[in-house]
Amino acid sequence: MDWYLFDRDLPGADLPPIRVYQREQADRMTDAQAQVFHDLSQSIHTLFRVVRFKWFSRDIVVQDLFSKKKMVVKDPRLAQAFAPGDIFEGRIFKHQGAWHFTQGFCFHPVEMKSFILGEIKKIRHQERARHIKFILQLAQMKLKHQRFSHIDVEQIYRHDSRI
Repeated sequence: MDWYLFDRDLPGADLPPIRVYQREQADRMTDAQAQVFHDLSQSIHTLFRVVRFKWFSRDIVVQDLFSKKKMVVKDPRLAQAFAPGDIFEGRIFKHQGAWHFTQGFCFHPVEMKSFILGEIKKIRHQERARHIKFILQLAQMKLKHQRFSHIDVEQIYRHDSRI
């Protein structure tokens, strides 16, 4: 769903739905609502690694694997769903000075950490479109891994996979 709201340009508008809505409803929004939509439209879609937890505040420290930037996400409910070292696709946005995730995540097998990090190292300094292409390739590999769980994950998470 995130892709439909944040990335897919609407025909004729050449903008994603969130920005079209923001533009069309700007005069009807309160300042607080306008700020929320602005913050959401500035979201970052990337691959993250869970670095650690801040146990007392229950915050999660994650690292964007492309930029290497670390961010503290303030959502104690998420601490139960993550483990240090997890690599996942997600979308993050900053609102009122704190980082928050949208609800869509795609977790990748821990066994594929070296493959994923190796590929990111190759494309880290390339254009953003190449990063997105790799993120989508990984999501496709994850789907195949779920569908074909009887096949070794290393046969699926590779560029020359025949599955």
